[in-house]
Amino acid sequence: MNLHYKIAFIIVILIILGPIGNILCRFLLKWSKIASTPDKGLAEKNANAGRIIGLMERFLIITSVIIRDFDILTGVVALKALARYQELDKQVKAEYFLIGSLFSIIWTLLCAWVFVTLDFHFKLDIVKCIQDFF
Repeated sequence: MNLHYKIAFIIVILIILGPIGNILCRFLLKWSKIASTPDKGLAEKNANAGRIIGLMERFLIITSVIIRDFDILTGVVALKALARYQELDKQVKAEYFLIGSLFSIIWTLLCAWVFVTLDFHFKLDIVKCIQDFF
């Protein structure tokens, strides 16, 4: 298949994984009645920090699934728990953290499954190139 199709395929997956994942996560948090972060003042200062962390987290998770190295997935979950450990003693913060984290992991695993399935179906060999790279 043409290199342009492969690049377009990767860009579409990254858009679905990133910005669309952020939108869906915010929708899920609103639907669960946790409409905003527990600390509004802090949230306004660092509004993009959570989004950026989520994007990096999803990128690491999808990479770990593609290269079949699930230690990376374990590391991501451990780092998130460690970073938020002191905040998790408050129920609202713990629920907010868990809903966002679990959604992000499930969304990324779903995107990885779609990516690998389409790559195999259309014989793009992108997964093989990524695995060879690592």
